[in-house]
Amino acid sequence: MMETYSYSDIANYLQCPRSVLLRRSGLPTADNDAMRVGRAVHQIQEFVVERQNDPPDIQQVCAVFTEIIERSGADLGDPNTARRIEKCAAGLPWLINVLPSPARRYLATETQFEVFDEIDGERVRIIGHPDLLYEFDGELWIDDLKTGRTSPRSVITDLQVNVYARLVSDTVGRLVTRAAITNPYRQEAFTAALDQRIVGATWESTVRPALRGMLTAVWPCNPAHVYGCAGCLVAEHCTFGQAALERQGDED
Repeated sequence: MMETYSYSDIANYLQCPRSVLLRRSGLPTADNDAMRVGRAVHQIQEFVVERQNDPPDIQQVCAVFTEIIERSGADLGDPNTARRIEKCAAGLPWLINVLPSPARRYLATETQFEVFDEIDGERVRIIGHPDLLYEFDGELWIDDLKTGRTSPRSVITDLQVNVYARLVSDTVGRLVTRAAITNPYRQEAFTAALDQRIVGATWESTVRPALRGMLTAVWPCNPAHVYGCAGCLVAEHCTFGQAALERQGDED
């Protein structure tokens, strides 16, 4: 049976291969309020784009956002969560001014795209879900929504942007030539013309080695990855993660 890997599998493998094995083994993964708030903002983006011809006002958007947050299971009494919600809510007027545009023709929101590749004679399927795909000024754009506190180092070299550009281009038979990263939390939008050489090099030098590692069952743990083992969603199922959580508990 052909293996299918998502963009998340690839990105997580590059951070810590063992985490992908644990996730794909069907073990329960942790959830947190940052993820819940992030999902709420993504739902707001979809809500606004789907109503481009009759854009909702800020009162409607804030009411929907509040409803989504209340249903999300987020701990509204936690000070950090409350600050994150407040910061994202403050960015909603900025977001709804950025999204609706008569010049943009939206083609897809959170739609699955796929590409097939062959690694050492074995065919593999790669899937991903770009936040937005649209035509603007005669070019095909992808837009990735971020809700974190940090700004991207570069749109052109962003792993997710380049992987999604390859998935969409192969699926629709047309090159994605521009990309945007939109962050309502920071009220920032970064845009760039994509370099097709970098799209291709990202696939060859980063994506395919990760696919090869997963296909050949190479699953080392990387306790030095950027988020640390305590922040891993499968930490409780891994020796390194358990130790990190214990240390974090002692520090608290």
